[in-house]
Parts: sequence; C-alpha cells; structure tokens
Amino acid sequence: MKKNLPLIIGLAIPVLMIIVVVIAVYVPNMFAHPTYGFVFSVGDYPYNYGKHYSVVNGVIVETNTPNPIVKTQNGVTYPENTTPVNLFVYDPITDNVRQITLADAQKLKVDISPKSPDGYVLDRGNNNVGIFEIFGSNRDYNAWYLRKGVVSKRIYLTALDNSYYYNNYSQFLGWIINGGVNSK
Repeated sequence: MKKNLPLIIGLAIPVLMIIVVVIAVYVPNMFAHPTYGFVFSVGDYPYNYGKHYSVVNGVIVETNTPNPIVKTQNGVTYPENTTPVNLFVYDPITDNVRQITLADAQKLKVDISPKSPDGYVLDRGNNNVGIFEIFGSNRDYNAWYLRKGVVSKRIYLTALDNSYYYNNYSQFLGWIINGGVNSK
C-alpha cells in the first residue's frame, strides 16, 4: 500500500477536481426555485416607432408612435420597420412562455423593479457559479438566467417552434405580483 500511495494520490487528485467542478456547476442550480413570473414584449424596439408597451402605475399600457419615415415601393407608401410587437408571460413553475393579449396583460399587477419580490434578477448570458469564475462559468450571451446570489436557473424563453423570443428586440416589462398564476 505504501508503495502505491503516490499513484493513488496522483489518480485521486484529478477525480476529486472533477467532482468539485461538477458540484460547483450543478448544485447551485438545484436550489433555484423562483416563484414570480414576468411579462416581456418582443418586437421592433430598436426603431422606436409603432406599437410599444410600458408600465404605468403597475399596469401595462400601449403607446403608438407614428413613424415619420415612409418607404415607397411600386407606388405603395408604407412605414418602414413595422414589425408587430407581442406580449408574453414567463411562468417559472412550468418553465414555459405563452403569448398574451393586451387585455390579459392589463389584468396583471406588474412591478418594474429589476429584482423580483422573491429576490431573483433576470440576467443575460452570465451564470457565474464557478470557483473564482474559472470552473463552471457560463458566458453564453444568448442564454437567460433567473439569478439570486450564486443560485441561478437557466430559462428558455421559447415557443413550440423552438424560436427564442427574448433577444435584442425584446423588453422586460415587469414581475407579475398579483393576478398571475405564480403570484403570491
């Protein structure tokens, strides 16, 4: 046994390092249990024209900004960049996204603070759960996380066709604090 001790230690150190990295990456995700959903919109936000949504006194409202730039093609004049803007709700319990109407959204009480009432923050492409951000870090800027301290949960803001809703043309509107399925 004494003769094989350096060999055993030499083989055990890499195995222990792998175990530490696995624990550092996966254990914090096991303790993430956000309870508040949120509302977001997807559409034509870089252009700032057309239909937009915002929150006034906890209620989602629609505003319409006319586009002063028009484009003429084949004798037809129409505004440029008029991508429809849609509203969506993320449900953290089922980890699903569903589209909602403005009428449905206006029934919800929404909190616009960056932190949910249970302490989670919506964070893009930053899941630092590793040791000194060396082991276990994730810098996938297309990924979204609900993060609370070192605990985080990757969320998939997708539809049945697997297209990602939340992108650069999206806007977080607020946390659902009452009137929603997951609100307390």
